[in-house]
Amino acid sequence: MDAQDDSKGPGVKVPPPLIVVAVVMAAYGLHQWVPLNLPFAELCRWLGSALMTLGLLILLFAAAAFFRAKTAIEPWKPARVLMTDGLYRFSRNPIYLALYLIQIGLGLYLAQGWIVLSVIISEGWIYRLVIKKEELYLEKDDHLNPAGNALAAEHILEFLGDFIPERAE
Repeated sequence: MDAQDDSKGPGVKVPPPLIVVAVVMAAYGLHQWVPLNLPFAELCRWLGSALMTLGLLILLFAAAAFFRAKTAIEPWKPARVLMTDGLYRFSRNPIYLALYLIQIGLGLYLAQGWIVLSVIISEGWIYRLVIKKEELYLEKDDHLNPAGNALAAEHILEFLGDFIPERAE
């Protein structure tokens, strides 16, 4: 794919945080109609605070990595480089992980089970509307890093290490 073809990026139409906010609002509305209160509210509040803090830290570190790489963090814009360092060495999508942690943390903090459970819906919609398009874009986009896909595969295999059984000859 050349630079001209890349002007549209991966074609993502909906910002992932907007998906999470919409799902959380729907879950909150459902809670008002059919409450699903979590037990141990005080413990939930502490655990929720910890998860939201962890999510925010991951979000900040991931955003800083995009800033240092001088590439767009917005998934609808073209990327200049394939992110493979820092948090991206362990996860292809740490920003989405951060959003899920914040969502679960908010549900725990409010002791509302529907918000906690709704992360499944958020993940499904983000995968369907965002991640699939990003992955397709990365598969087709060799200008980001000519060895990008091979490098990403190498990182994955390195991370998995001994978990992959060797083939019998």
